[in-house]
Order: sequence, then C-alpha cells, then structure tokens
Amino acid sequence: MMPKRRRHRRWVCIAIPILVVLIVAIVVPVVVVVGDENDSDSSGNTTAIVTAVTTVAKTSLTIATSTTVVTSTVATSTASPTSTESYLGGFDTVLNSGNYYSLFYTDQEGNLRHIYSGGTTWDEASPNIVASGVKPGSPIQAIYTGSPYSTVYVFYVGNDNVLRAVTTSEMTPSSASWNADSIGNLNLTVSNSLFIRTCTPATSSYYSDNPDIYLYFRSPQGQIVQYGGWQDSAEMTWEPLGRESPVEDSVGVVECNIDVGVESLWVITPNYMLEEWYRNTTASNDSWHKGIVYSTTVHPNTSLLTVTAGDSSNYGRTHLFYQDTDLNLRRIDIDGRGPSAHIDSEEILTDGTPGTRLTTWAERDYCETEVDVYYQKDNTSALHYLTFVDTDYVSAGHSVTVTDGDTLMPIVETWGKKVDPADQDDGGSSGPGSGAIQLPPANDFASSRMSMRLPVSNLLKTHFLTRGLLPARSCLVLKSASTYRANPASSTATIASANPSEMATAPTYSRALGALLGVHAGDALGASFEFRSWADIHALHPHGQREILGGGAFGWPAGHATDDTDLTRAVLLAYRDCRTGTGLAQSGGGAGWSDEVATVAAEHMLRWRDGEWPDRAPGSRPVDIGRATEVGLERYQRSRDPSKAGAGHGQAGNGSLMRCVATALLQLDREKRIRESQAISAITHDDERCTVSCAAYNEMVAALVAGKSATEAVEDGLAVARELSRDVEDAIVRGKGLKPADLAENGPQALVGKGGGYVLESLILAVAAVLDSRPLVDVLVDIVRVGKDTDSNAAIAGGLLGARDGVQAIPDDWVQKLQFAEEFRTVLASLLT
Repeated sequence: MMPKRRRHRRWVCIAIPILVVLIVAIVVPVVVVVGDENDSDSSGNTTAIVTAVTTVAKTSLTIATSTTVVTSTVATSTASPTSTESYLGGFDTVLNSGNYYSLFYTDQEGNLRHIYSGGTTWDEASPNIVASGVKPGSPIQAIYTGSPYSTVYVFYVGNDNVLRAVTTSEMTPSSASWNADSIGNLNLTVSNSLFIRTCTPATSSYYSDNPDIYLYFRSPQGQIVQYGGWQDSAEMTWEPLGRESPVEDSVGVVECNIDVGVESLWVITPNYMLEEWYRNTTASNDSWHKGIVYSTTVHPNTSLLTVTAGDSSNYGRTHLFYQDTDLNLRRIDIDGRGPSAHIDSEEILTDGTPGTRLTTWAERDYCETEVDVYYQKDNTSALHYLTFVDTDYVSAGHSVTVTDGDTLMPIVETWGKKVDPADQDDGGSSGPGSGAIQLPPANDFASSRMSMRLPVSNLLKTHFLTRGLLPARSCLVLKSASTYRANPASSTATIASANPSEMATAPTYSRALGALLGVHAGDALGASFEFRSWADIHALHPHGQREILGGGAFGWPAGHATDDTDLTRAVLLAYRDCRTGTGLAQSGGGAGWSDEVATVAAEHMLRWRDGEWPDRAPGSRPVDIGRATEVGLERYQRSRDPSKAGAGHGQAGNGSLMRCVATALLQLDREKRIRESQAISAITHDDERCTVSCAAYNEMVAALVAGKSATEAVEDGLAVARELSRDVEDAIVRGKGLKPADLAENGPQALVGKGGGYVLESLILAVAAVLDSRPLVDVLVDIVRVGKDTDSNAAIAGGLLGARDGVQAIPDDWVQKLQFAEEFRTVLASLLT
C-alpha cells in the first residue's frame, strides 16, 4: 500500500500497531534425506534436510541492486535463491522526521533492502541494499531515535549469528548514506530463534540514567538479554542492563514500550498467557510491578506489537496485537498505563501465517489517524496489511474502525517459501492448520527459526484412529522371546524369568526397573520444591532433603506422580498395548512400529489429559500440564496424526525428555530406538533439541541397562547427538564438565536458565549426574538442590542413575511411597519376556 499523507487532528494519542510478519518456513517435504547431516556447521548455519518448495511469485516491481552496501564480516556465504532451505522472512517499517515511510526487508540473497514512500507510491531507496550477509530468517528491527540526533537504526542478525545494525542520520531515503553501528563490534551472539526487539522512550523527559534505545535479544543459552544504547552526538554506546527484569522468565518474545514516564514490558508466561510488567522511568531504579494478566492462550510462536499514546495528564491508550492458537490476529485495546491500565475491548482482525511477525511504522501519538499494520498470511512470504483508526482516545467512548481490510502489499517479497497446502493440517473450521508449520521460539523461544529441519516424526505416516480404537494394522506385535540377550552392540541383555520377584535380582532387569523407578523417585523427590530457587532451597535445607514428603506448589501426596511420571506411564502402556495387541491397540500386526507406538502413546496422553487416569476424576485436567504438551495434544486430537502434532520449533522445554525412558528399555534395535524416541517426543515437543535429546538420552539408558559404564554410555549418547544435532552434542559435552555437588553447594551460575526447564539444561544435569560416582540418593538430592524445575530435572537424572545402579540403589522407603511402583514392576517384567 501507499501510505497516505495524514493530517493529525489530535496529537495526544495512540498510534495503532502494524503487524509485520515473519513468515513461517514450513516444512514442505518434496524430498527428505535422513542421514548423518548435522543441524549446523561450526559457524552455526543449519543444514536443511528438506528439499524446498514453490517460491512466491515476484511482484511487478524489480528492485535494482545498489553498489553502496554495508558488508558484514561473516564466516560463511549466504544461501542462493535456489537454496533447498525454508526460511521465515524479516521486515520492519519506520516513519522518520522527514515524513518518509521506510520499509526494510531481507531478500533471497541475504541482502537487507530499503524501500520508501513519501505518501503516494513506494520507491526503491538509494542505496537500495543497505547491508549484506544477513542470516536467513533474521528479524529486522527499524527504529528512529528522534531529536536531538534524529537517527534511524536498523538491527539484524548476520550469518555468524552476531547482532548487527546499520544507521543513518539522513532523512531523505533517496540519498541516504548508511554506516555500520558499533553494536556489531560487541560480538553479541543471538540464538537460533533469532529474536531481537528494540524500543525507545517517547520523550527525553525521563530519568537521565535510562538509555536512548532498549535492546532485547535471546542468547544461545535461551535467555533474553537486555542492552541499553546511549547516544552522544552521532555515536551510540552500548552496555548490558544489569537490573532485574521480568523478561528473563518469558518463554516467548518480549514487547516493550516507553511512554508518559511508564516503561511497559509484555512477556509470555510458561502457560502461554500475556503478562504486563511496568515501572516508573522518571524515578531512579524503580522496581517492576505486575500489571495486566491476559488469560487467553496465545500461539506459542506469536509475535507481540504495541502502539501507545498519551501525555502526562492523560495516560491514553494502548493497542496490543498478537496471534492466538487458531492463527487469528487479534487486537486488545487497553485504557490507561501502569496501575490504571485495564482492558477495554478486543477484536479478531484476520488470520495469519503461524508465527507471523507484526510491525507498523506508527509507534505512538497517532490518535484519529489511519495506521497500517503489516503481517503475513496464507503460509506465504508475501506481505499483507490492513488499515484502521482509533478515534476519541481521551474521551469516554473509544471507537476503532478498520478502514482498509486485508490487502496484499505490492513490491515486497520477504525471504521465504510458499507452503504446500497438501502438507497442512486441516485445522478444523478455525482456519489454516498449523500442524505442518513448525515455528520457533523458546527456551530458544521467539519469532523465527533460521532452518526448518524436518523432524523424523514427520516422515512417519500414521494411521488415523477414533478415540480408543485403532485399525487392524495399528501396532507391530513384538516377537515372543524367552530371553533378553546381553549384547553391548545392540544394548540388549539376558533375563531368565517373567516372574517379577525373581527377575528383580537379575542384573539387567534390575537396571531396567531402576531406570523406570528412578524417574518416578526423582519426580517424587523433586515435587516438594518445584519452582523454588536455589537460594530458597538452600535456606530451607542447606544439605538437601533426603525424604519423599510430597507437598510443593501443587500439594502432592508423598510419592504421587506428577506429569513426569504420568507421561512416562503413558509411553510404557503404549509399548505394552503394541506388544500384546490389547488396551488401546486392540489388534496387532502390520508394519510401521515407530509411528504406531507414537499414536498409541498419544492416545494414552489424551486420556491422562482428560482425567481417564488413576486417582483422577473423569473430565478433570492435570493441574501441572505444560503448555507445549497441551498445545501438542490439542493438535493431535484434531488430526489423530502424531506427525502433525507438536507445539512447534522453538518450544524446547523438557516435557518429552522427562517421559521417554520406556523406549530405551523396550526397543532393542538402535535405529528403531532413535526413530521411536523422536517420534514419541514430537507428539508434543517436535523441536529438534527435544527429539534428539530424547534419542541421545535413551541411547545412554540402553547402554547402561546392557552393562556399560557411565562413561561408555555417555559416549553412546554423544554419538547419536553428533549424527543429529550440534546443540545436543554441545549440551552433553557441557554436562561432562559439571559436578552436581558444586551446583548444589554454590548455586547454578553455570546454567543460564538456572535449571528452569530448558531441555538442554535438563540433559546437561542428567549427564553430570550419571558421571557422578556417588550413590544415587546423594546425586539426586543435589540435583533437586539446584532448584527451579526440580521434579523434571530429578526425574530425568533419576532415569540414568537407576539404569546405572539398579533398582536396589533406590531406598525401600522411597519405593513404597511411589504411586505406580508395583504397576511399573509388573508391566516391565511382562514386556521383557
């Protein structure tokens, strides 16, 4: 669209947000190659294994390449337009003091391009290319600092994953000169989620210590980092912001705005709800206060966008834009700022590509003025916009009117690929499905994923089923066997009897049962301290808690299963059903074990979610269900296809690692074990870090059950990670260098997330635990002392420790309290014969 010259009839108000969208790189599997490809090379560039798709048709305007370019120094070259990778495209818009609208976007050659409009038509700027070497899928953040320096900054991520920016103080785009900003010299590395966000204060009348630009980005460790930029003349000085901030706990993106002396941050909670925090910027070191909590669930990969308006005498209005789980783009209208803020109204605007970025040139002070919002939809890289106006900001009756509905934006094609509708989940009646579109953020959470590696689970064509009934070829029945033969190469072992009481003394069975009950015991031990920090636990129990007492955040009975053990049981029962052709697998035979055992596991998980579970009221929901698990199961329930479930790329919590151990015990073939580990993970957690962590972890457990040493087992897990994911490989290597006793005694400073549920940190702790030569109890107590996600971290570590030391290492008084101890013992014995 051509931005209109607008006459501001009232300049005390709020400009309405434009949603500019980062397009979803969707997996369109024309050809899939599964082999020894690593997720990334040494420079962090991912290697796609999905052969790509149809590109969006070019629009009529061809933008010529300029010779004036700011070039990033990077280790690798950019991808060509014929690349087989799929990317989300980045773009942003800004309005400068010369009343020029500028739009910046990345093209398929990795260039950052600039077009502009003076109010009638869009034209290419000079230079048209302002930077090269842009990371595929990089977000773009354009910001104008205003008086006295009147500078435009455009931030992006380079091919080396380093945060960079170009800047100009010339307000006429047809003749601007661009220079590299000093932020690139700091070598700030951005995670593969590629989340960055900037904001500026509305005026200079804020406390003098505050920065001129606030910069947020997600680090490779999964945490959101804050920097401040102070402008002096034409120079910007960047320093980390050390103050405590609620953004550290956000599992998704962060949105910031600063207006009328109030700094507001919108974060995404672990339950995928929106939460506002605010502080007074006119006072020194004012603390953060919790504001609005918006209880509607947002899309796990949503972007956030706000536009505000007001002055010192009237707090005015805020519009907040986001994407919901049905892919609708929504606007929330909020009256007031800080303590006076309250939600006034909400409206569904249109549907968007899953995870679309949202952007606008209007940051603030555009009441009674038409504002454009940009976004992507229809699973393409094309840019759309709509226009609306909010009238009477400071009167009693607000009115928001959409003046131009959904319209295709000319000229711009962001760096991305068109989605093949044949690969879409039908999504029911609520719009385009999102099952095939695997987006990021968190704990590498955020807006875009630079590479969309197709999870192995997406290659598995599962049978559809109705609840509780599978078709005839639903599960592959395991061949009957009287022995479980010891063979380190295949991680199997010998068991002589199916009687659980007799088998308990057999070393291999003891180690297998130890793995199952180690998960259960670690879960129960850690449940008493879930969400508590290291400092809190250290103050209460300086030397740790060595008894299973229950309680905790959810008031658990002692030994009761939390979601960790419940979902471990779901996977165990899936293997039982497929082994015997009973339960949810009512008939056996056929092929395709990996996808079909995942289907039965998903069905058991649905029963757990819906209250069809021991000690639960029918229809009751688990009090501790994780958001990624909930989203994945909702998608599975719609499709009844595990390969179209999952919470999406970037949802990298430990919710599948905590439940995966049964595969290590019951699948004896290495390649099938790896596939099944990934397929069952992907029901809810299809991010590569989750699926590969499960595969590597299960290889360690299988090796331990077969009698290998802890060191040998870790090397077996490392071999899997080397085949599939550099991130998981790095995590295992890090775990080899840490000691649980040190973390428990001195605090988890070595873990950026402080043990808060990021899958790679849980894997790090588990590897450190199994390499600790102390008894199981001592190590598990110290894992709990680390704090935060204590039940899951201890459950995951307990599985390895139990496989290492055998069930006899778990105290009898612990086992007697465990809710499913007897069932686990009986089911495992029946399956190992």
